[in-house]
Amino acid sequence: MPSHLGSQRGGSEAEVKEISPTHRLLMGKGYVVHLVGTAHISSSSCSEVKRVIKETKPRAVMVELCDERSMLVMERAPPITDPADAVRRILKGENVFYVLHGYVAASFADKLDIVPGAEFYHARKQALIEHSNFYLVDRSVSVTIARAWGSLTSWEKLKFVYNALGSIFMDMDADEINKLIEELKKNTKSDLFTDAIRQATADFPGLVHAVITERDEYLAMNIRKHAEDELSFLADHKMLGMNRKISFMAVVGAGHLQGISSHWKDINQMETDQLEDELDILDELPIITWETRLVDKSLKWGVLLSLTVTTGAISYGLYRGSRWIISKSIELYLRRSNPEPVMAIA
Repeated sequence: MPSHLGSQRGGSEAEVKEISPTHRLLMGKGYVVHLVGTAHISSSSCSEVKRVIKETKPRAVMVELCDERSMLVMERAPPITDPADAVRRILKGENVFYVLHGYVAASFADKLDIVPGAEFYHARKQALIEHSNFYLVDRSVSVTIARAWGSLTSWEKLKFVYNALGSIFMDMDADEINKLIEELKKNTKSDLFTDAIRQATADFPGLVHAVITERDEYLAMNIRKHAEDELSFLADHKMLGMNRKISFMAVVGAGHLQGISSHWKDINQMETDQLEDELDILDELPIITWETRLVDKSLKWGVLLSLTVTTGAISYGLYRGSRWIISKSIELYLRRSNPEPVMAIA
């Protein structure tokens, strides 16, 4: 948390209580937020999300998504089995995350008992049943990517692209991936993708800061902002009960639980104007110099040239690349969360 976030708003109510490893209470002035962490590919996470919403009947439900990923909670993405079809859909202007969601769902339907990120879909569905308001509280993925990319030096950008392209054509063993996924589904206390990002980007600390640390802060601030906006609405319409805390719920990847919780007290002590200013700062795009623009364009056209040698290369690269990246993420996650050695993937 930036050192200048020290303005005191007061209040001993600003605290965090742990209900379970995946469920915490964020105490605010006049409200409480049930913060639930999910594993993103676990059916038990979906069940917990629905159960907590049903039991607490929150005034509003907030999820770790942004407008650019909003289609993931509106409807189920149709399965896309052909990588070339996925590319065509994206080039035609279809929502990138909606298309990729459909492709991942189709590619791993026989390995996972749940579509990745399905807990957000179920959160919205249950929120509608309970007549709860629903908010997307994550930072725009475009801003996150821009800030992450902008945090890299020219050399780090070259290294990152080189590593990414090199991984595209690496093979994997499907049987080993099946075993790893089965082990992963037994563990719902961590967030696969957050842990994988931390380890896979160990050589690029700027990426970790932009993709994880900043978003922990952003999510915590936006959760408080939406909760207090709801309280203001209720107060204006004389709908606040005496001595009763208003209940809210936030659904995030379990990897964000610790970060959000650790920032909560400082964030809950900010003045409202300061909170707004901090959110604006985290939404700022990096300044682009002519040197940065030159490097970025060179990398962009270099990558496009290397990927468009043949249509077959694109299809093969997307198919192998997506499978390899997910397999390596699972392997890295299990190495960290399981003390027993994990079989390496060739």
